[in-house]
Amino acid sequence: MKTYSLIASLYEKIFPFKPMQYKFASQSLNDDLKEKRILDVGCATGALSYELSKNGATVTGIDFDEEMISIAKERYESDTCVFYHMNMLKSSFYEAKATFDLATCFGNTLVHVNDSDKSIFFENIYNSLKEDGIFQFQILNYDKILREKTSFLPIIENEYISFIREYEYNLNMIDFHTKLFDKKSGKKTSSCHTLFPIKSEALVMLLKRVGFTDISLFASYKRDEFDGE
Repeated sequence: MKTYSLIASLYEKIFPFKPMQYKFASQSLNDDLKEKRILDVGCATGALSYELSKNGATVTGIDFDEEMISIAKERYESDTCVFYHMNMLKSSFYEAKATFDLATCFGNTLVHVNDSDKSIFFENIYNSLKEDGIFQFQILNYDKILREKTSFLPIIENEYISFIREYEYNLNMIDFHTKLFDKKSGKKTSSCHTLFPIKSEALVMLLKRVGFTDISLFASYKRDEFDGE
C-alpha cells in the first residue's frame, strides 16, 4: 500500500473532489444530513468526509494509509469530522452495533482486499449500520475490464501531474502498476500492488449472503443504469 503514501501529498491533484460523489451520498439520505452519522471507509485525504460534515452530518473517516490520514487531519478535521488510521477489516467502529446511518467506500477501495475479506468487510459494515442504514461503494467495472483484459486505465493529466496506471493479469489477481510525475518538482515515483477484482454478480451474491436487501447497481454517480458496459 506504499503506493498511496507516495501520492498522498498530490492525491487531490490526481483525484479532485467530485461534487457528484457528494450528491450521490447525500441523496441517499434525502439530502437531510443533520444528525446523521456517516462512516467513510477508504477516506483518503478526507475531502468527501469534510463536505458531508459541512452539510450537517457527523462523519468518521478511516484509511489504511497513515500519510493520507495525516493530511486529512491537517486539512479537514473538526468536531463533526474526525479521521483515524485504521484497517478497513478491523476497525474498532464495527464493535458499536447499529451506529451509522450511511457507510461509504468509494475510490475502488474494495478491490484491495481478497474475496473472503470482502465478505468479512461487508458483514462488519452490515452490523455497524442502523436498521434502515445504507451502504454505498464504488469500484471499476470489472465485468468489462476482465472480459476485455484492459491493460491501461485512462491517463490522468493536468497542470500539476501525469498519472499512468497499468494492469497486468496474474491468475485471478491484477498487478496494478502506477507511475506519477509531479510537474512542479520534477519528481517521478512508481509502484505496484495487487488488486483482487470482482464482477457484479459475485458482489451481489456476497451482499445478499450477509443480509443486505434492496441492492442497486449503477453505472455512474448520476445513477445511470448498469448494463456491464
